[in-house]
Amino acid sequence: MVRLSLWLLDGLRPLFRLLGVDYGQLRATIQVKLTLDGRRRSGHMQGIEGKDRNVFVWTLFFYAFMGVFVGMVGVHTASPLVGLTIVHAFVMVMVGLSLIADFSSVLLDPTDNVILLPRPIDSRTLLVARVTHVTLYLGSLALSISAATLIAGAIVIGWWFVPVFLGTLACSVALVVFFVHVFYLLAMRLMDVERFRDVILYVQMVMTVVVVGAYQILPRLMDYKQLLSLQIDDRWWVYICPPAWMAAPVHLLAGHPSQAAVILTVLAVAVPVLGLTAVVGVLAPGFQRALAQAELNPVQRNEASVQPGRPRSWGYRLSRWVTGHPAERAAFELIWQIASRDRPFKMRTYPTVAFLLLFGCLFLLGDSREVAKTLAQLPETQKFLFLLYFACMMGPTAIFQQKFTTQPEAAWLYYALPLEYPGQVLLGAFKVMAIRFVALGFAAMAILALVIWRAAILGDVLFAACATLLVSALQAWLFARKFPFSEAFGMAQSSGRLGRSVLWMIFPAVLAGFHFVLRWIHPCTVVGAAPLVFILAVLMLRGYGQLTWPALLRASR
Repeated sequence: MVRLSLWLLDGLRPLFRLLGVDYGQLRATIQVKLTLDGRRRSGHMQGIEGKDRNVFVWTLFFYAFMGVFVGMVGVHTASPLVGLTIVHAFVMVMVGLSLIADFSSVLLDPTDNVILLPRPIDSRTLLVARVTHVTLYLGSLALSISAATLIAGAIVIGWWFVPVFLGTLACSVALVVFFVHVFYLLAMRLMDVERFRDVILYVQMVMTVVVVGAYQILPRLMDYKQLLSLQIDDRWWVYICPPAWMAAPVHLLAGHPSQAAVILTVLAVAVPVLGLTAVVGVLAPGFQRALAQAELNPVQRNEASVQPGRPRSWGYRLSRWVTGHPAERAAFELIWQIASRDRPFKMRTYPTVAFLLLFGCLFLLGDSREVAKTLAQLPETQKFLFLLYFACMMGPTAIFQQKFTTQPEAAWLYYALPLEYPGQVLLGAFKVMAIRFVALGFAAMAILALVIWRAAILGDVLFAACATLLVSALQAWLFARKFPFSEAFGMAQSSGRLGRSVLWMIFPAVLAGFHFVLRWIHPCTVVGAAPLVFILAVLMLRGYGQLTWPALLRASR
């Protein structure tokens, strides 16, 4: 991929020289950046192990798979304007999300300036290299997302579809780069860089949930027969809808001439060109200056946390209530703070709670389009068992994720402490994850179930809560017998993982079956069995907290 990108870049050499850029320096800089892209793991590719895998290629395959369904819809509508508007909307959303999710750390990192500007490379070349790097990366993603559309369009519409669609695709990427730079520059004028990074993190999480939810919900809501015959040429909103602009050239050349199609085609070409010119000439230099200013005047965000008289944090208060041993309490406070500030960890775990609620609602609705009728019939069913045990199965994800970090070197601290039982640290970390994530996810599903089935299932919620605690304790024994935030991504041992994963998946199902049998005997037996499950979970956690150094070292091998 690096060679192909550089080959395309060589074809634009006269344009770069026209911009007053040293092409040799530009090409060398882009080559280094693209090489680093191939080694950097995207958020959804964190699980890939091994050093020799080309992560960027796997990312392209992932996006190509996602674009198959949209591509089939895009070329089979009666109006190319409708179908390709859907395709370009999907491409622009996914490319924009990728730019925010994968490139926030790149765009907000002033390391390029520190390393390169003291050397004989001018700021214009560095600026154009940054914009070109982002555009090449996003162009590759956009091309992979729309690969199915490109092939299907060439077969259904004709060979001329390929160059026209590629041109509109390039315009879509340029427009996304423009909009994201505007967003970044406005946001950085309103807040400091560190706070802005936090905002970007929450935007990533919200958009991740929105995209997954839309991918699941929209096909259930759309009537494909109406979609295939839909016409939007006469709608006023197409003039303010960039995806419709990008669909207009193909619509026009396919034999649908109209005043709207001509205007949209002009917008599709003119706005991205003007936007990219603004990025290179105005926005990107302002963005560079904002980064430089942030480096010269860093914000000391931690000063407020040590001011005298400031109220204690929730982590400090909870540690006094839920922990007993001093080592366990210290571990609880430390892990609570890390879980609050570690952005990669929050990105991996926080959306899980939203996904629980999302997929729970999708399960309740099923494939029915009559939402009101389906909701009215739910109290007569026992689907609440699925909701509660789906949370029981998916909620403890944070317990598995707690051992991974981007800075495993800091784990030396655990081994330097005079701990008699390192399990006390593990138990403190477990309680943090149980309170912040497992309890939160289960509470979301339990509230949803109680709203629909009312107080009649309070005993079932109590038993399922105890079962969730037991499953979480079992997962801690199987997957979290290592210090929290001590292991790099991709370093997990594969030996025995399959058997333990199967056991983790089966155990909630066994508890759900046991719950169903108890309810079938009599609903009161569910309430009577809940304390037994709770006691079993407490005993398991007590043993977990008494793990010795030899047991911990054996688990780390």
